[in-house]
Amino acid sequence: MKPKYLITIDGLQITGWDSNITLTTLGDYCKDKDKYYISYLNFDEYNQESDTTILEVEADRKVVFSRSGSSSTHMIIERDRKNFSHFRTERGDGMFGIKASEINNNLGDTGGRLSLSYAMDMNANEVFKNNLVITVKEVTEHV
Repeated sequence: MKPKYLITIDGLQITGWDSNITLTTLGDYCKDKDKYYISYLNFDEYNQESDTTILEVEADRKVVFSRSGSSSTHMIIERDRKNFSHFRTERGDGMFGIKASEINNNLGDTGGRLSLSYAMDMNANEVFKNNLVITVKEVTEHV
């Protein structure tokens, strides 16, 4: 049986009002060549369906965030480079511009920490800023 990992995501969305979220779940984690992969299932209470989320982390410069299921998203978040990403939800589609000001990758063979700060805009108007801290820990006991 391959190890499972405890994944904790702490997020702060900065808008006219700030919003904190914390998600703790079990998932998978691995390294392939020079990239780390974090994947987990996220239950959407609104639709009563599960989404699969995969993060592909490349050094301190790039994070690719993909979600498939009841909603789909593919975001490329790079330091000092603006990318455009399409997203689809049950409420409609949209296009966002995304640019990271900071990506700190402290992931290793058995887990670690990833933090990133990025801004998102729609039609060249800043919508919000996000700060995320993602912690990955190998589960050593049966959960």
